[in-house]
Amino acid sequence: MTEEASQKDRPVVLIADDDVTMRLLMRETLEQAGFTVAETEDGVQALSAFVRVRPDIVLLNVLMPKMDGFTTCATLRTLPGGAHTPVLMVTGLDDMESINRAYVEALRKSEAKNRALLQSGYSSSGSVCLPRSVCHKAG
Repeated sequence: MTEEASQKDRPVVLIADDDVTMRLLMRETLEQAGFTVAETEDGVQALSAFVRVRPDIVLLNVLMPKMDGFTTCATLRTLPGGAHTPVLMVTGLDDMESINRAYVEALRKSEAKNRALLQSGYSSSGSVCLPRSVCHKAG
């Protein structure tokens, strides 16, 4: 099997983070784990890349220039395929308010559907907020 053919079979992760070091760490870790990685520096670039590369999952930094991760996530949900693509919010913010806001933004576009699902104990939003400190501990 050629390298190009094997890359087509690998899941694609889209990383949006303005911190070049965090992007490098995430890229290296994910590529070693067998993922193909696409990178962007901000939310605007992430939305464009999402349409272009059709990732299997998106890692969004919460605080970015031009468009923050919350707005990017909410906008991504309106794009074709965006409602069902898992989004992982990556943040250096340790306060619960920011983490809860990530969940609220992800649920906002499909509130009625998710309300029924949440009452049954399941969420289809596909969004999770992960503090950056967890990423550092994992590496």
